[in-house]
Amino acid sequence: VTSSTLRPVLSSQERSTASSPHNTWSVGPVELVQRGAASNARKSMPRQQTLPASQILSFGQSRRSLSNALSRRTPLSQTRQSASLVVGRATPLDASEMFTANLFAGSLFPWLGFLYLLSRKENGVNALTNFGFQFLLVFVFASIPASLIAMSQYDLSLSDVDWLHGSAEGLLTVTNLLIVAGLRLPTEQEQAQKGEERPTLLSALARPLGVFSLAIFLASAMTLFVENPTQAHDPYLWGVGNLGSSVSSSLDQLHLGGKPEPVNALSLPTWMVHWSSLIEWLAAMRLIWGLSKRTGIEEWKGLTWAMVPLHTSGLCACTYHWFFNAPEVKSLQTLQAATTLGGNILMMIAAYRISVANGWNIRTLLPFAGSHEQMKEHPKAGDDGGGESSGGGGGENLSKGKGEERTSRADTTASTTTSEAWGSVDGESSRSSVEAELVLAAKLTLVVGLLSYATKYGEPFLSSPFHPDLKVALAMVGIPTCINMAQWAAAEDDDGGDGLESPEASTSVPLL
Repeated sequence: VTSSTLRPVLSSQERSTASSPHNTWSVGPVELVQRGAASNARKSMPRQQTLPASQILSFGQSRRSLSNALSRRTPLSQTRQSASLVVGRATPLDASEMFTANLFAGSLFPWLGFLYLLSRKENGVNALTNFGFQFLLVFVFASIPASLIAMSQYDLSLSDVDWLHGSAEGLLTVTNLLIVAGLRLPTEQEQAQKGEERPTLLSALARPLGVFSLAIFLASAMTLFVENPTQAHDPYLWGVGNLGSSVSSSLDQLHLGGKPEPVNALSLPTWMVHWSSLIEWLAAMRLIWGLSKRTGIEEWKGLTWAMVPLHTSGLCACTYHWFFNAPEVKSLQTLQAATTLGGNILMMIAAYRISVANGWNIRTLLPFAGSHEQMKEHPKAGDDGGGESSGGGGGENLSKGKGEERTSRADTTASTTTSEAWGSVDGESSRSSVEAELVLAAKLTLVVGLLSYATKYGEPFLSSPFHPDLKVALAMVGIPTCINMAQWAAAEDDDGGDGLESPEASTSVPLL
């Protein structure tokens, strides 16, 4: 369809616009049909459904780069209308989708509270760990425009637009990798006990897992700015690792019932970032559990328990994609949002308990809290603290004494476990920790690659993905969650040496 073909239905103003040499578009059926319609869709369209030229031209413009769209200041409603010409009218979110969106939005606030409490200096969390948890905000705020683009340009959810979906999920993988990399390093107290200087964030990022995280981040950026995909189902990162068309055709002939995967199936790189996120989160849970033995603060175990619902949230997402995002299992999205909100609230509570156990006081948030504490520590001249004035502070002194005793006991435990877990620090130990990270990155890549290939090219051989059942989907989420909880419940009674193992030397990859 060209501007000359549309000239009879153009108004005078539209005709002058279309006659411009800069406004000649070639809009083929493949570009108009976003859900795999036949190549003769345009020919078979009834004549009375001929599209108005202004809408076709608007649609052609909407396919240009995002920068051009922003420069035109095109209203979102107009862009959404033009993007849904053939795929159907853009429908507003229903009640369940609005409820799910509100749950996701509400989960941001407890996460901000968790970040604030975890970063208190009393906790001694190193800079890379704090940066890793904070990097999740990049994933959150990048997912918002990605979802809007998916709806406005393609009238699809983010899960059905592979290149946007994979790019956003890659940022979550970067987040979890940074968290694991940070938790493998000593805490600030452990660094002080070993006489080490506090490493900078850049030096920590220069380690193998930090470089690995940067590579994944650049992969997401390359998809947006180098690959520059235009179709809804263009694969993330050029579909690196996907089997060739000839191999895929051979596999299609072997599929039970002759059912190849649908067009909205995840590409291999997108499956890899999903599997990687699940495994890395489990690794972070194990490292945080070990902090309770390394520091003597049992409240760190509570943070591991609080991370369980967020792992369940990831299972909901992967199970939803296993069934090719079928409407029959759409409730998994609501469950994912609910577990995200609940997990973030629990993590905020756990971070509060850790901060209090380390000596932080919530009264520091109050105005003039610092001057009040100074007045208690330095009473007025002539006030010896005796008589009636000493009676009112008895409870506070007792509480303070218990807190100091608990802190002293934690410091003693931390000193003992640190010497056993980390040993002497020298150049050889530093080199071994770097080598361990390289081995861990290689093992993680291998395990994730095998799981992703098995998922993408194995599920078409099964009948369950093509017959979505909510009960089966809930079982696929609930059973791994119960196993995950059972292992931490068993670890509560286990006095083994997991917490004493040097995190820097560990190369284990959890598979649950």
